[in-house]
Amino acid sequence: QELMKQERTAIIGTWDDHDFGINNGDAQYPWKQKAAEEYLTFLRDSNRNKKNDEKLQWPILESRVNNRKGVYSMVVFDFEREGDPLVVDESFSTPLSNRSVAIFLLDVRYNKTPWKAPWNGVFQDLYGDYEGDFLGKDQWEWFEASISK
Repeated sequence: QELMKQERTAIIGTWDDHDFGINNGDAQYPWKQKAAEEYLTFLRDSNRNKKNDEKLQWPILESRVNNRKGVYSMVVFDFEREGDPLVVDESFSTPLSNRSVAIFLLDVRYNKTPWKAPWNGVFQDLYGDYEGDFLGKDQWEWFEASISK
């Protein structure tokens, strides 16, 4: 309750398959782009500064959604910063201190390889697809580059 009284309490997160719009959804889900747009709207609307009603901006995430790449992102809390410790700028144009924590929000649905479904889809949850991919090429490249910073 105390957090909610502050000017802004950051709401961050990613989705699971139920938020995505269909149980065990994957890259073939026909409404995945609409789901991504609604997710972005939720983040913007949920992160208003109570003092001036300013919305927290997610420019890189917005670009990914607009370019149909998914909803993966990263936020950093830099506890040496004055005031609000939240840094959404993934380009790291703002120098970070040694008291920073990065949180990677991976999208394991938008680009997920469809399940290999034995027996016409029956028992598909019991069989892993060891050749499949949950992240997709672009997200893997971003993640590998970002985690090394």
